Amino acid sequence: MSSRRRIPKLAFVIYVVVVAASLGVAAGTSSIAFDAYNTKWDGSSSLRTLASNSDIRALTLTEPAQYDRVEPVGAVAFVGAPSDPSPEQLAALRSFVRAGGTLVVADDYGTGGNAVLEGVGADARFDGRVLRDERLYYRDPALPIARNVTQHNFTTGVEALTLNYGTAIYADSATTLGENGTPVVAANGTAELPESLTPLVRASTFSYLDTNGDGEPDPREPMAAHPVATVEPVGNGRVVAVSDPSLFINAMLDRPGNRAFASALVEQHDRVVIDQTGSTGTPALAVVEQVVRTDQRVQVIVGVGVALAVGFLAAPRRERRPGSDRS
Repeated sequence: MSSRRRIPKLAFVIYVVVVAASLGVAAGTSSIAFDAYNTKWDGSSSLRTLASNSDIRALTLTEPAQYDRVEPVGAVAFVGAPSDPSPEQLAALRSFVRAGGTLVVADDYGTGGNAVLEGVGADARFDGRVLRDERLYYRDPALPIARNVTQHNFTTGVEALTLNYGTAIYADSATTLGENGTPVVAANGTAELPESLTPLVRASTFSYLDTNGDGEPDPREPMAAHPVATVEPVGNGRVVAVSDPSLFINAMLDRPGNRAFASALVEQHDRVVIDQTGSTGTPALAVVEQVVRTDQRVQVIVGVGVALAVGFLAAPRRERRPGSDRS
């Protein structure tokens, strides 16, 4: 083949590669807040990268049925800012936890987080009011820095957590709430929790829940060391509640303590699951990737296809000589 013929062919190949790469980027990213494939400030792609860069196997699940292929013991699943879960999603999460998995649920004001907690049988609940701290905060009292850290495997290397308009956690039990739903404050200034719920991290004793939204502490908004992360046993597994889903987003992961907390949760397990089963905007390539990674039958088909394609491309070509097809 002459060099003149090779140049247009090479240019065409380059063009196809560039177009395919561009389409791949578009098909592999998301713009939905808290999404694991959203690389912007409000996405959680950094959490997915953190898990993938470790020696731990990381999966992003897009369908509840995919939990059937995950061994719960030694696995941790992250569910961030969930929408109202479907019965199928709740059943999958409940089975995962009760069979020995660790479920991390992060939410603040929505109803989805509490629906997940209730659905799996956990006692923790998200209060829903903004937690503020006028003494210890990052840039704004609505971004409190919680430094009361309990010694636990899930807080290894954690010195604080930084929230961004998060809330607090209470138990689904009337004994921990006083008038108007405000948490009962113990003599040491901590919000009381039942024995079933272990606080991993608390805000300072100057934190309060802004009930009326005026941005100032009021007499009916008692200051207390409100819990912002808890853990409790459920079945053979554990449920970790985190009172701010933005703690794991790209813009907040590098705020004081947040990355260390995410790393501790990841490193205490052998497998990490990023739960996208309630998302409606998971990129097409992500769906394909996870189907391939979780279904052995598909892996075999893809492997055979790749082998055939490589063999076809590597096969030598015989150039046709001028006049060779003439009789």
